[in-house]
Amino acid sequence: MNSRKFHDFTLYGGSGSQGVLYPLEEHHLSWASRGILDSDHGTGSDLSSDALGFLITVKTIPNGYGWLDRMHPNFQSAEDSAMSDVRRIRVVIVEQPHWHQGLGAQSTKMLVDLAFCGEHADVVHWSWCEIQHPAVPEGMDCGCLTREAFIAGRRTQVPLEEQQMLSLHDLQPSQLYISAGKLRLVQEWFDPENADAFDPIPVKLLGGRTVMMDGHTRAVAAHLAGWNHVPVYWDQDDLDLAAYAMYVRWCREEGITDPRVLAQRIVSHKEFEARWRRRCMEGR
Repeated sequence: MNSRKFHDFTLYGGSGSQGVLYPLEEHHLSWASRGILDSDHGTGSDLSSDALGFLITVKTIPNGYGWLDRMHPNFQSAEDSAMSDVRRIRVVIVEQPHWHQGLGAQSTKMLVDLAFCGEHADVVHWSWCEIQHPAVPEGMDCGCLTREAFIAGRRTQVPLEEQQMLSLHDLQPSQLYISAGKLRLVQEWFDPENADAFDPIPVKLLGGRTVMMDGHTRAVAAHLAGWNHVPVYWDQDDLDLAAYAMYVRWCREEGITDPRVLAQRIVSHKEFEARWRRRCMEGR
């Protein structure tokens, strides 16, 4: 293996997830020395010195590895060449107990999130596979995602007749921090002059408060743009309300009573992973 860039990003799957992606360090390579990590599956000579390597774990036990790297111009398509930042992601799930359990797709999603929210990528080519030693694919998938498609996939469309306007003052957050990277992506589509194009905030009545189930980043973007009210809709999804009650308790304990307060807690995407997603996984 060539010299690699070591880093301090740790990625957490969040509530309901067991997967954690730790920085791939030198001493992890002994675990990978069984012949599973080879150039065909994404470790070796074709990676740049800036590639970010991750050890994929479940309950701290290594189960695979992943890379986020810049794609060499020789491998870029004609469409890619117009982009300034083209990335590729490779994920390999090694241990058989986690084949066909969604770990490959989940780990890829976490790396895609990092590429767009933390690394300013314009387009990402991704692939994941599950392998049996020496190299028999048991499952795989691949694809390509532009920043515009990533943003579009995170947006919410609700008929206008199902929306209503509420004051930001009346909305209780259920999240302690805002990712600066996610805020940057929201501000790419957010038009302060067009409330009809704003993605409404999903809310539920919980403990006598109107609680935001999602949409914290765009609520903060609205506040920063000078809005006092935002469109909302009543969320009908079957969610873990006990978990949301815990999140609201955390917020109330730290004085986060509306999105205007949350706007004072914008952190880097790396800090968002460590401070928020980690806490959601640990539930404390």
